Order: sequence, then structure tokens, then C-alpha cells
Amino acid sequence: MQQLSELFFASSNENKFQEAERILANLGMQINLFKTTLEEIQSNNLNDIAEKKAINAYDLIQKPVIIEDDGLFINTLNGFPGPYSVSYTHLRAHEPLRYLVCRL
Repeated sequence: MQQLSELFFASSNENKFQEAERILANLGMQINLFKTTLEEIQSNNLNDIAEKKAINAYDLIQKPVIIEDDGLFINTLNGFPGPYSVSYTHLRAHEPLRYLVCRL
């Protein structure tokens, strides 16, 4: 099996990097932080968003790189806000989850 000499985690969020670093260390893998802000397309499909971010990250660093992306999918709200959770929290940054839960 081929070993990666360098593996990077692309993010502007140091906490996300530290979490990934801990998880991968348990698997015997070491990663380095590639501190960057990646373009995030607007899409209902989380896979499309993650794929675009991974390609964007690789284009910038030209080395093996992983990214992390997620969403908040609330079944009662038909999956809302889904992949738009970051955008939504910026709109109601003072209490986004309370706002949503109160409407369930």
C-alpha cells in the first residue's frame, strides 16, 4: 500500500483541524493544516459542495488534501436548513437553534 508523505487538511478553522488531527492520529495518520478559506457553492446536495471544496483545495495546494463539510438537517423541518446551516446562522447569529426549535 502506498504511503502518503504529506496529507493536508484544508480549513480556516483551527478547531476543525485539531478535531481531524486527533481522529486521524488514532488511525496512525498525521495531517498538516493548510489554512485557507475555500469557496462554497450553494447547492442542496452536500456531496456536490464537498466535492467542489476538495477540488478547490487541491487546485490551491497541489498536494493530497482533505476537507470537511457538514449541514444541519432537521427532519421535522423537511431537512431545513441542511447545507445552508452556516448561512442561516449568520442571519440569526444571536440564537439560531432556539429560533428553529421554537418553531417545531
